[in-house]
Amino acid sequence: MRWSQRHPGSQRHPGDRRHPGDRRHPGSRRHPGGRRRAGAAAHTPRGRAADSAPERRASPHRAGAVVGVAAGIFLAFTGLAAAGAAPSRDEPPHLANPAEPIQGTVDLRPAMRWRLEDDDEDGPILGVVVDVAFDADGNAYLLDAQQSLVQVLAPDGTWLRTIGGEGEGPGEFRRASAILVDAEGAVVVVQAVPGRIVRLTPQGDPLEEWAVPRGDGGARMFVRDAARAGDDLVLAVTAFRRRKSGMSLVNAIVRATRSGEVTARYATTSIERSFADATYDEKASAWPIFAVEPDGRVCVHTDFDAYAVTVHAPDGTPERVITRRYAHRVRTPEERERNRPRVRIRRGGRRVEVHAKASPTDRDVLGLFARPDGSLWVLSSRGAIDVPEGVLGVFDAFDADGRFVRRVRVHGEGRFLRDGYVLDGDRLVVIRGMRAARMALRGLGGAGDVEPEPIAVICYDLTTRTGTVH
Repeated sequence: MRWSQRHPGSQRHPGDRRHPGDRRHPGSRRHPGGRRRAGAAAHTPRGRAADSAPERRASPHRAGAVVGVAAGIFLAFTGLAAAGAAPSRDEPPHLANPAEPIQGTVDLRPAMRWRLEDDDEDGPILGVVVDVAFDADGNAYLLDAQQSLVQVLAPDGTWLRTIGGEGEGPGEFRRASAILVDAEGAVVVVQAVPGRIVRLTPQGDPLEEWAVPRGDGGARMFVRDAARAGDDLVLAVTAFRRRKSGMSLVNAIVRATRSGEVTARYATTSIERSFADATYDEKASAWPIFAVEPDGRVCVHTDFDAYAVTVHAPDGTPERVITRRYAHRVRTPEERERNRPRVRIRRGGRRVEVHAKASPTDRDVLGLFARPDGSLWVLSSRGAIDVPEGVLGVFDAFDADGRFVRRVRVHGEGRFLRDGYVLDGDRLVVIRGMRAARMALRGLGGAGDVEPEPIAVICYDLTTRTGTVH
């Protein structure tokens, strides 16, 4: 499967219209309807869902087996040991919740603010949209990883302009993985490999970049994700070091200033990979999932087989662990095969055979979403997968004290295993077809995979809704 790339000279600018010769990503086709809807918004904290598909790109930081999780194993990052020395790492209190919530289940049917499809005549050509961010005025910034562009939309979904571009110069990027708006209103684009944090004005003019935390001892630095935390950023980073017999990696969630100084750490996993035993275990290689609360606290989930979320103070001190009685979701044989990691490693120009091991169960927690009122929504494996058509997901809602108060069943258009979810304040954005499109972009689609559906981006308003309690 090959993705069609737009010719470098064909970038569309405001006022342009789609021509018959414009090329879309593969599988794109015209659907009836799909018009934009109106709405408005303000900048608020956001949360993310994990990339549930375990297929990994052929870059070394994606391949490995976790052999330990230890707060003290972070020597690959310059200055981190000093940054983490002050806070106490005593065992925080555990808040054990029952299987059922205090207040039952609430059904939410949010209104659709707007919808953008690839075949909209007055809209941009969409490649592979992987993330969405909003500014204080409610404008949306859609990150297109395939075309290395950012599409800017007005609060009502009207397309305004295209910014960014592929390259290594100021304001340019490749292999982008995340987007946000920082405290100064700049658009921040995270480039995964090699790690860069690019800043642009909303009009697309380049600004001074954020510095990536430095690797020690020749370690290369990759940045997988980012979220705003006051004037700083919380980053999901990987330090990679190649050895003759294999490779070593350190994955971490850290807080960093614009100069790249690490001021706190929230999770660390150490990975060792041997070329002599090239095994990729989905369960052992799971990345930490995080969300940043409005007051700067950072919530982290690390254990594949545990429904447990650790809440950290901004300085990195663990304050409490929120748990809930939960039964693992067992995969069918077909699901297990579909989730089998697809990893490619090359050494000396030759392909190294990798033994991929899929877990018999799903990860307990697939997404964390911090809400403006201080509550935390957790998307479990059952809440993401075992839902009927017409339900986006069933979220477990915990209040600011860590109590499991209710389930929130959100109705709308989207399926977690197929689509991408971004929860930004009271906006829930569904990126239709994102997961299959990302896999195809990486060249990881299997022989039996279907052609990815056209990308569509839907923005729901969680404040305008109907709700019933059961």
